[in-house]
Amino acid sequence: MTDLFLFRNDLRLRDNPGIAYREASSLSELRVWRRVVRQLYFGVGWKFRWARYTGDNGQSTEALREANFGRDYSLSSGPSAELMFDNRDDQFAASKGHHVSAGGAWFPTVLGSTSQHGIVHLSYAGYVAPIDPLVIAGRLQWQSAFGDVPLATLPRYGGNGD
Repeated sequence: MTDLFLFRNDLRLRDNPGIAYREASSLSELRVWRRVVRQLYFGVGWKFRWARYTGDNGQSTEALREANFGRDYSLSSGPSAELMFDNRDDQFAASKGHHVSAGGAWFPTVLGSTSQHGIVHLSYAGYVAPIDPLVIAGRLQWQSAFGDVPLATLPRYGGNGD
């Protein structure tokens, strides 16, 4: 049995002119993975996200505070868990195999979060190589948030903000 420690930190400053707000956020995650059986892993960790919102003029707006439960910032802090199956032939350049993961996190106010909420996710990636060097890859992903979800935690699906 082996342990793998993962720490990720992402700091973003983003302008979104489509809905006229500016976001400064930091997402940190610490996770410990443990192999359960040959290709099945279980990970537990802690997620921490801080975000502050301002309007285009750099000042907090009433609409942003209302969308974020009366605050111009949000703090999410809580435990997370994930189950992962991985039988790919290579982690970075796979040509065959599958990668499936399911997990979630809970952010209660008693642990410092500004609102009580949670997230769950499920993802699948498959790789097949019918003719060398051709590789066909596909990915399906689903994420959901529940509870009093702050603006920074809402699932985002891309686009240019229009």
